[in-house]
Amino acid sequence: MFDLGYWIGHRAMHEIPLLWEFHKTHHAAEVLTPVTSARSHPVDDLIQMNAIAATSGLGYGALVYLFGETAQR
Repeated sequence: MFDLGYWIGHRAMHEIPLLWEFHKTHHAAEVLTPVTSARSHPVDDLIQMNAIAATSGLGYGALVYLFGETAQR
């Protein structure tokens, strides 16, 4: 669910013009280094973490619905 949320958030930042304005700094590097992937705007982080939280919450909720409270153990 984490990866799905990450993908949804990243895809949204590429597809929605307003979000792309914040995200394009992540893709502006002329040379790729290990630090390049960590370069992001705070709005990027906000969108990304909320997408991950939403998919993780939905996945966990589905497990609890299907298997009851034992999914918490």
